[in-house]
Amino acid sequence: MSRRPPILAPCSLLLALTACGEPATNPANPRYELQTPATEPDAATLTVQLRGNKAPLLLFAHDDATIVTAAASRRDSAQAQIKIVGTPGNGSLARLDDDSADAVVTVSIDALATASIEFCLLAVSGITPPPQVAIGARWFTRANRAAGGQALPSPGEFALATMRQQHAEVLTQTPKTDVVFRVGLVIATRDERSARLATALASKSREYPQLHLRLGNDPAEFLAENVNALLVAGASTPGLVAACEEAMNRGIKVVGVGSDLPAKAMVASLTIDEDSLGRAAAEAIAAMLPAGGTVLELGYRSGDPARVACRNSLAAALAARQPK
Repeated sequence: MSRRPPILAPCSLLLALTACGEPATNPANPRYELQTPATEPDAATLTVQLRGNKAPLLLFAHDDATIVTAAASRRDSAQAQIKIVGTPGNGSLARLDDDSADAVVTVSIDALATASIEFCLLAVSGITPPPQVAIGARWFTRANRAAGGQALPSPGEFALATMRQQHAEVLTQTPKTDVVFRVGLVIATRDERSARLATALASKSREYPQLHLRLGNDPAEFLAENVNALLVAGASTPGLVAACEEAMNRGIKVVGVGSDLPAKAMVASLTIDEDSLGRAAAEAIAAMLPAGGTVLELGYRSGDPARVACRNSLAAALAARQPK
């Protein structure tokens, strides 16, 4: 079990960050100290805390707004050497574009969309896809962005690679027949990541002539059209669950994408490996602070399961890097 990162009172945090002298860092044996403020500082408070900092320091931000706050405090405290790693949560790399973050950790929306379309193709072709696969995270910097970032594949993604080899004739983009499968896409959660996912799914589906994907709000419409498959993304409702169960009873294949549909309401599910976000963040932090240093966690909420999972895996991954 990894040691729980300390929760620091604001005054303790200030003392830690403005400690006199340089800490002992060693690229051969880097040490990382993950710290979490007891009270989340606003931009002005954080700016004051960062002024005069002499220690190797990195700010780890749990969401897009916190990345912006951290960047403003870094700028206003004239501490340009402080690094920022963030998990924006929306799949966007915009915080690299505006120089708010030095590294962004996220799940590739394109990878999630690709796997979702492939699951649909397998299901409508009579091949049962794996019941659940979690897509792992990637971390991006301005230097590695063009190459697709640094991947941290989940175990399920290795199974995906095997599946692609086994069923290459089904997953082809040059089918030998004119058969077209109709797929309904239901986005149950309205947020930025879901919108990006819908765009990526539509784009990816156009690469396969054997698929025709249409976005709609009401799954009942797709049932009336007797589509071949349903892609359902986001949080479910009782009505959506009932519609998906009815679809399954009719032989319509339902694939969940980041959905909490019950198993009986879908043939397969693609999810996000929240633990991998923390592990990928640890890799990015190690790249930003190769000699070790303090990692100040911002935007943590104990009531948010995704942030708890990310924080716990980050703490474990950093602890595993400590010299024995």
